[in-house]
Amino acid sequence: MSYLARLLALESYRQALRALENQEADRIYCKHNLDHFLDVARVTMLICADFDIPADKDVVYLAALMHDLGRLDKGQADHPVASAQLADQWLEAIGFPADRRPEVIRLIEGHGWRGPAAPNNLLEAFSLADSLSRPCYQCPATDSCHWPTDRKNAYPRY
Repeated sequence: MSYLARLLALESYRQALRALENQEADRIYCKHNLDHFLDVARVTMLICADFDIPADKDVVYLAALMHDLGRLDKGQADHPVASAQLADQWLEAIGFPADRRPEVIRLIEGHGWRGPAAPNNLLEAFSLADSLSRPCYQCPATDSCHWPTDRKNAYPRY
């Protein structure tokens, strides 16, 4: 069984995912759900391919699937750190190799800023993907969104 499948089957992960979805049920802005997590992973991989950045698929997908779950306890401000703490527990639970865990944790802790338009490394690609994965161009709440106009995605890039 792949590490991704192990994570998705892990009951504590599934509970956290459901809890975040319930917490954001009435949210009018972009949600932090499995669709978003998978979009971040896929867009990261595409960005890495475009910019010749080495990317370990397991690392990218695992980081993406856990990067916002710390919002359950910390809300917006400290969610990357809280997400990384949860991820560390889940990575151990699914048997992800200890020597590969720091890269997953680094992506989770380091996300939360848009990153450069031309990323130079995996963290920059992951951070950029987190922003570019948002479909601002079709969002009914775009006018009241707190994101600055220049950060909103006017069209899909990936």
